[in-house]
This record gives sequence, C-alpha cells and structure tokens, in this order.
Amino acid sequence: MEHLLTVWGRGVERVPTTAADRQRLVDLYDGEIAYLDHQLGPLLDDLTQGVRGENTAVILTADHGESLTEHDYLFDHGEFLYQPSVHVPFILQLPERDGVPPRSDGALVQVLDVAPTFLALAGITPSSELDGHDLGPLARREAERVRDTAFAESCRPWGVEKGFEGVYRNLYKAQLVLDGEHSLIATPFRRRLELYGLDEDPGELENLAAARPEVADRLLDQLERWREGEIELGRPDPANMKRIEALGYVE
Repeated sequence: MEHLLTVWGRGVERVPTTAADRQRLVDLYDGEIAYLDHQLGPLLDDLTQGVRGENTAVILTADHGESLTEHDYLFDHGEFLYQPSVHVPFILQLPERDGVPPRSDGALVQVLDVAPTFLALAGITPSSELDGHDLGPLARREAERVRDTAFAESCRPWGVEKGFEGVYRNLYKAQLVLDGEHSLIATPFRRRLELYGLDEDPGELENLAAARPEVADRLLDQLERWREGEIELGRPDPANMKRIEALGYVE
C-alpha cells in the first residue's frame, strides 16, 4: 500500500506510508490508550471504593473508534461503518450493593443503552419511547442478551462535497446492522451491500454479500424496517422557542 486516502473535513489528500509508518502510528495510539488506562485507575478507585462505591455505577465507553489505515482510511471516522470505527469499549461497573463480579460478555450493546441503564439503577422505569435497553439484567446474568441486532448510521454523507450538506438525504449515508456474527453495510445510493463474517474475517476484507445471499437478505430486511421506524420529533419548551424566534429562525 503506497498511499492512504484521508477525508477529514472533506479535504482529500494523499498520505505516503509504509509498513513501518503504520506500525509507528499503531504504537503511538496504543501508548495513548495505555496512558488513559493508567489515569483512569485512580479515578475509578476513588469513585467506587468505600461508602461511595456502594451506590456508584460507572459506564466507560466512546463515541467512535479510529481507523489506522484499515480500508485505506487514516485517523478518520464518520463516513464509514467498519469495525475500527463502530466497535468501541463498553465497560459497566454496577454499585457494590449489586454484588456483580467482573467478567467479559460478547452480547450486543449500544451507547443508546447508557440512559436506560442509569435510569433503572436510579429506580426510574425507562420510557418505552427510548431505543436503548437497561443492561442491568445482562450484567447480573438475568438475561443472555438485551438485543438481537444493533444499528448505526454514518454521521456524514458518503462522497458529498463540503457545502452541499444542506441538500443531502439519508440515502447518501452508509447504514449498518450487526447480529453478532455478521456485519451488513449498505449505502443506498451506491447500490452496494457489504456483508462480512466477523468471526472468520474480523478485518472485514472479504465481502460475502454474493456468497451468502440469505444472510444478506435477512439483515437487509431488518435494516429496512429500522429505516422505516416512526420518529416523533419533540418541540422546544416555550422559553427556548422565544430564543429561536428572536434569532429569526421561526415565525
């Protein structure tokens, strides 16, 4: 690989790289993670030990990952939905009163699950309008999973130049559905499906959409039903509406 394509800020440029260059980037990124891990230790100890720990829950996660030359992207995210971007850490530590020992679980969870989980821990029943799930039952081994599929959508349109963001529609965005074994990525306007078997191909290098049409069709059907889901938009409270009106955005 002689060059990598970077699209940060819509600016396209060529970045020369070698295997040694890539390894240095990976090593630097690993160093950042190790440093953060070292700093988080004392913080979590302070939050969760003693009397404070009896009623303290902690969730550690991230909004996105980072691409380190996978799929020819370098330090970018937002336009694509490969695992380096969407598979992020998710660590849940319940209060000591729950008596839940540490373990690793491969069940599907999403950042959407943070709010319902904290609401339930506070004794508040999460609203049925929330898309997320309470992860307490999963952590306590009262359930094997809280969802069968996870969905994501790119936050930027694929291949749309800066200045045209106001006219693009969702059909320009990549969309993803995961079932734990497979990852299906669809970009509607490109008429392209990408299906990857994550167990045998964690790097998502071999597109199986043609080889496993029954899996692709099943996941695509779930993705289309997710796209068609009803979304009700709320309205700002009266005070915020007055501020918006004062700015001239509404009459």
